[in-house]
Amino acid sequence: MTEVVIQQAVNLVGEFEKANEISLTPLSSNHWAAQTWEAPPLGVCKINSDVACFRDASTGLGCVVRDHVGDVLLSTCWRSREEYDVDIGEALAARHSLSISLEAGFRKVGRMGNGVAHRLAKASIMYDVMRVWMEEVPECAADAVLQDILSLS
Repeated sequence: MTEVVIQQAVNLVGEFEKANEISLTPLSSNHWAAQTWEAPPLGVCKINSDVACFRDASTGLGCVVRDHVGDVLLSTCWRSREEYDVDIGEALAARHSLSISLEAGFRKVGRMGNGVAHRLAKASIMYDVMRVWMEEVPECAADAVLQDILSLS
């Protein structure tokens, strides 16, 4: 009898983990992985933004601002409980990125190579409020930043 109860508990935990894994998976996957991040010129900051559309009908926005050597100056993510088409979500992500960047005092920005921003957009599902990191990114995007910096060499 005890073995049956334990097996049922293990099965329920497995089903729970599988359900949560599926619900946190973004519906759309952009083609950002095919792009290579390129550094901006000296004295210019580059902003990257992206969107992630989740199965629970929410939308994640991500942004990263970096300098000419790829160092992160600012990163942010925000999850909206609203569902948007990808094009609208991209526009909202760009607006969010520009707004946060201007508030932080950045004036010259460019956009291209969205790997880090896409990871930030996907990470927004973990937070109920907007998150902003100064001169760092959360762990989920750190390897993408390192990959971009290494590709500059």
